[in-house]
Amino acid sequence: MIKKKLIIGIILVLLFIVVIAVLGLVFFDWFNLTGAVVYDENEIYNYTYNGPGGNYIFTVDNRTDNVFHIIHYNANLKPYAVPFHYGPKELRTIPMESGLMDKIVYDTSKGKTGIKKLIYITMEPGMEEKTEHRSTVALLTIARITGQNDAAVYYIQTQGASNEKIEGVPYITCDDASWGTGVIEFRLGDENKIYSEGDCVILEAVDGEGLVKVGERLTYLLLKVYSDN
Repeated sequence: MIKKKLIIGIILVLLFIVVIAVLGLVFFDWFNLTGAVVYDENEIYNYTYNGPGGNYIFTVDNRTDNVFHIIHYNANLKPYAVPFHYGPKELRTIPMESGLMDKIVYDTSKGKTGIKKLIYITMEPGMEEKTEHRSTVALLTIARITGQNDAAVYYIQTQGASNEKIEGVPYITCDDASWGTGVIEFRLGDENKIYSEGDCVILEAVDGEGLVKVGERLTYLLLKVYSDN
């Protein structure tokens, strides 16, 4: 009787060990030793892009229908991770004029040491509807780097405007661009490209998604992922 109980006990212990081993395999298949979820390499992975500001680490997140390229950088002595719809390799063929940083960021009366006091991002009335709100996405993409928020690099007051007179909305055109005020104007045209007219920077796109692309292309320039030469 005692021998029979002993055998049953040994069998139960062995079964317990097998169950723990199986659960352990499942657990370690889901999680790594740090407790972070392990995804398929096609769903989330890192890559490095070498830009004039250094080597930038990007995390690509493919877990949803919307693919994000998340750039990692430091601002105000803090690390930030900011998502983009496109990576720098995808956007670098979009034509972009050189010397735009002086027209957007720097107070040219003080050289490279001075920063502009204001940046306006202006567009025609109805741009929102024409681009299915992609113009807002492009505006916020730029403003989160130039504006006055935690992830910003330049901390310049940045706001939207209209290039036609509308009650309650700042009326700003390219003529308002100066050494102390940067003006970026969104336009719809025949090509995705970035250029300037005088001191005003023009982001031209064929449609709403093109506006997102040129907005991110310019933002990568602001982060010094791209060269301004």
